[in-house]
Amino acid sequence: MDSDQIARIKPGSVLFNRFEVIRKLGAGSFGAVFEVIDGERGSRVAIKLEIKKNGGDEKGETFFKEVEILEAMQGVDHFLQYFGQGKHRNCHYIIMEAASKSVASLLQHSPRGKFSLSTSAYFAYNFVEALKEFHKAGFLHRDVKPGNFIIKRIEDTLNIYLIDFGSVKPIENYCGTSQSQNPVPFVGTLNYASPNVHRGRPYGCIDDMFSVFYSFLKINTGTLPWSGHLKKALVEKKVYIQSAELIGCKPRSVYQIYDKLCSLTCDDVIDYEWFIDKFKSLITSDQSPLSEIFECLAD
Repeated sequence: MDSDQIARIKPGSVLFNRFEVIRKLGAGSFGAVFEVIDGERGSRVAIKLEIKKNGGDEKGETFFKEVEILEAMQGVDHFLQYFGQGKHRNCHYIIMEAASKSVASLLQHSPRGKFSLSTSAYFAYNFVEALKEFHKAGFLHRDVKPGNFIIKRIEDTLNIYLIDFGSVKPIENYCGTSQSQNPVPFVGTLNYASPNVHRGRPYGCIDDMFSVFYSFLKINTGTLPWSGHLKKALVEKKVYIQSAELIGCKPRSVYQIYDKLCSLTCDDVIDYEWFIDKFKSLITSDQSPLSEIFECLAD
C-alpha cells in the first residue's frame, strides 16, 4: 500500500477480508501499525502494513528484515510475539502481538510533559535490558528513541517492547572497523544519535546506549538542550556540551552514567548490568513509576 491508501484506513475497515480495524497504533518510515480483530484467530492482534514509496524498497527487503529479526527475538523479554506474515496483492503485512502507546506518545499525555526521575529511570533500565538482549542476538538498532519503545499493561504489570527494525544492522558489520578512514553515513534520529555517530564513526553498541541516555533525559525533562536546533547547531551543541549543562541538578549516578558512556568506544564490551543497576538506583520508594504511567494510560 502507499501512504494515501493507508491514510484512508479507518476504525471498522476490513483489511484483506480478514482483519477488522480497531484503531491505528502508529506509523514509521516503513510501515503503519493497526490494532485489529483477526477473523481467523478470533483475537486482537497488531498488523503492520508495508508502505510502498516511489523509488523505495520495491523488493520488500526492509519488510523481510523485520520478519527475520522478530523471528530471531521470539521468547525474549522486551520483544513482541510474532504470529506470521502475509501478502495481499502487492501489500506485505506482519501479524504480531498488540500493545499500546509508545513511550513518546505516553510522554505527550503526561500532564507536565515529562515524568518523575523514578519513572524516567524505570523506562531507562528497561530500555537497557532490551538492548542487552538485542545486542546479544547480534543486532544494532541504530534508532533508539522513546518513539521506538511501546508499552502494554497486563493487570498491574507493565511490559516494554523495542520495535521498528528498519535501521538495524548486524553487529559484525560495524564493530571492529573503528580504524576506517571513511566517514560512516548518518543513521538514526538527530536528537537521539550519539556524538560518535555525528562524527561519522562506525556505529557500535555504545551508540545505542547513548541514545538510551538521551531518551532518559528527554523523558525526565521534556526536552533536550539541542531540541529545535538546525542540524549543524544541534551537532555542535551535542558534541561540545558540558555535563553540568546537559544533566543539571540530577543525582550523582546520572553523571556517572554519562561519564561511563563517554569513556567507551565502538569496540568496548558493555557492562549492561552496571547501567541497569545505576538507573534502578534512581528509583525512590516514595515515587511509584507504575502509578504515574498507569495514570497516563487511563487518559
